[in-house]
Parts: sequence; C-alpha cells; structure tokens
Amino acid sequence: MSFFINAVALFLCWVGSTSAYLTSERQQVLSHPLGKKLGWSVFSITLIAAFTLLLSLHHWLAAFLVLTVMVMLVWIALSLVIPYFPKQRRPLFYGTVLTIVNAVIGGFYVF
Repeated sequence: MSFFINAVALFLCWVGSTSAYLTSERQQVLSHPLGKKLGWSVFSITLIAAFTLLLSLHHWLAAFLVLTVMVMLVWIALSLVIPYFPKQRRPLFYGTVLTIVNAVIGGFYVF
C-alpha cells in the first residue's frame, strides 16, 4: 500500500510541476502557454495533495524535502529534454513513466 501512495504522490508532483512549466512563455510543448492562474492553481492543489499523501507515510519534514527535490528534478528535466522534442507531448509521458519505474526498481528512496 505504501508504494501505491508514493507512486500517486510522484504522479501528482509531475502533473503539478508540468502545469507550472506550461505557464511559462518559453515553454515549447504547447503553441500557447497555459493561463497563469490555471497552471499555478493546479500546481498548488496537486502539491498539497501529494504532501498530504506523503504525510501518511513520512515525517512532515521528510515529505516536504521529497516534494522539493521532485519539483526541482521535474523542472530541470523538462528544461533540458523538451528543447530536443519541440511541440511534442511525449517527453511529458516518458518523464512520468520514468519516475514511476525508477521508484519501482529502486524504491521510493531513490529520490
């Protein structure tokens, strides 16, 4: 059960971080960026949900640090990978799958 909770928290973190990335004027995935209010609202809601899920398994400080590291990882990965695949949504899917597979292989503490 704990793996399922961790995997859902990772997925929520990816969704939220990606929505915040898609609000940028320099993003190269969508033809027009998402609205700032929509993107940052999704970011806030998904990270609060992920934090709440992680609180059921970890100390609040550990949950906060895991989420902070995940957000930084997603934003760095998106900014490095997306320019090689302009106007494509595949890297978003692959990044989500790669994160979940990494968690399956090495356990949640890989991150």
